[in-house]
Amino acid sequence: MREMKSLPAVGTKDRTKLEAMRRPGGARKSELQDIDGNGGWGTYKNDGARYAKFLELELRISGSGANELYRLLDP
Repeated sequence: MREMKSLPAVGTKDRTKLEAMRRPGGARKSELQDIDGNGGWGTYKNDGARYAKFLELELRISGSGANELYRLLDP
């Protein structure tokens, strides 16, 4: 997993995914796939873990399939 040295730039896919995971209610895998626009091959668990480590938050994943929910929460 690559390490983050700063927040992703506003308007990038990384920043949009981070903000989606951070919003109240988190982001469903299908939403993250729409952000990526690559047919759903994103590594959202790895992305979320990287964001959580950088922001000192906790990644919580629940559900399964397209309804899998990714949330970045205060520990």
